[in-house]
Amino acid sequence: MGLRKVIRVIGDTFRTVVQCFCENSTLHGLRYVYGGDRMLRMLWQLVCLISIGFTMIMGMIAWMRFRTTPTITTIETMTYPIWNIPFPAVTVCNINKIDKRKASVIIDQIVKEFGMSEENATGLLVAQASLVNFEAVNTTYLELERVLGLMGWNPDKLLLELNQPCDELIKVCYWLGSEVPCPHVIHRTRTDYGFCCSYNVDETMHPLIAKRNQTDHQAPYRAKRLSGAGRHVGLSILIDVEPDTYMAPTKSYYGAEIYVHDSSDFPSDADFEHVAQPGWDVVMSVIPLPIESSSTMSQVPEAMRNCYLPEESNAQPQDNFNLNVCMAKCRLRTILKLCNCNYNVQTIASQRQSKSFMSTNFGGRNVSMYATLNIHFKDIYCVKYKRDAYMTWDSLVATFGGIFGLCMGGSVLSIVELLYYFTVKPFTVYQERAKNPPSSGKQEGSGTRKVLVRPYVARYDNISQYPVGYFSRRNVLARERSTAKRLAKQVPQPNVISFIY
Repeated sequence: MGLRKVIRVIGDTFRTVVQCFCENSTLHGLRYVYGGDRMLRMLWQLVCLISIGFTMIMGMIAWMRFRTTPTITTIETMTYPIWNIPFPAVTVCNINKIDKRKASVIIDQIVKEFGMSEENATGLLVAQASLVNFEAVNTTYLELERVLGLMGWNPDKLLLELNQPCDELIKVCYWLGSEVPCPHVIHRTRTDYGFCCSYNVDETMHPLIAKRNQTDHQAPYRAKRLSGAGRHVGLSILIDVEPDTYMAPTKSYYGAEIYVHDSSDFPSDADFEHVAQPGWDVVMSVIPLPIESSSTMSQVPEAMRNCYLPEESNAQPQDNFNLNVCMAKCRLRTILKLCNCNYNVQTIASQRQSKSFMSTNFGGRNVSMYATLNIHFKDIYCVKYKRDAYMTWDSLVATFGGIFGLCMGGSVLSIVELLYYFTVKPFTVYQERAKNPPSSGKQEGSGTRKVLVRPYVARYDNISQYPVGYFSRRNVLARERSTAKRLAKQVPQPNVISFIY
């Protein structure tokens, strides 16, 4: 079989299959593509092409929306009670990272034991504070740092020793309007900004409490909660930054940086709220923004939603794994490699003018030289948001089905028909053509027959009223016998089949 004949057979088979599909398909409009006059066929072809194009465009829009908008966040309720939300953690970081009184003891020891000048010894300790804000350090101090190693100091241990203690930084603490001992509620924590003092934080952030190689199971930390709102139902602390002890501040002023964050989070730059300076009264009203993910989020692939669900993280079941903790671990892994859901806070700050100021909120104490901080919930209700999957796989299939049915009247069975007619049907058509090849002769005796249909003519066809007994069984049989005799006398024509109706 030559190539040209093969192409002709394929073309004829394809045209036959397409015609058969259009005449028998359940899709709307395709049966009118064949048959009728030419203008009507062209009109239906245009309508069907427009419907197919519209179906493809709408399906592409639905697919792109599924890929680019995997989630949607809506308001679930505007009266969500705050007692269902943990009170945020509060971290206070003194801008000064080295206490001058403690540093003088180590400087004298370096000068006496290693013969280093007092200027170099002071610069060596000040350079350790630069590790907090990632500033460039003089290479001379890098060479002298071995002296600290000989003394048994490392940067972590040295900064912890030279930092202002929490009991000196935070003098007085009030919780729910009652004074509480600060050492019982304030703990030293390790942050990106050095060692700070925190309230209501997870114990895993306490460098002095965490034990190495601890195998005992610890219950997860339960953050404190409140059942009310307002300034007198919250946390109030009295901060003393001790400006006289400043030796290595990271800013150009006196004060302490305040961070409001989740109890299991490490403070980040996004959590920074305000600076509490001596003589200033800072009031922070916290507005929680809870966002809950529904169960449909598990149906969205991780690469599309760009987040992990609690059951998908590598954290322990008792750990509260979130974005800030994940980013802190990521930064830690990067540093080791190179070296071999938020709170909205509204802040009000006011400066006290008088040199002697007695505050009734702190038991009548003179707070003129201190910074006061009050943090509370603004209202007993807040807005709760819910994050859902914008479109899951089942809804995407339903969307495609709706578009397919709207534009072309199709269904799943229509797809089965399409697969059948364009996979199985071509082989059956080819086999039928192989068994009964079309004749190419032009003579009548080459196997072709003509079908002649003749009308039955009776003697009473033109009579408006038939006589009595015309439709009786005896008369009908008699008429058919006479008609058969009359046709038998006629000259038969070859290859002609006659029918009488």
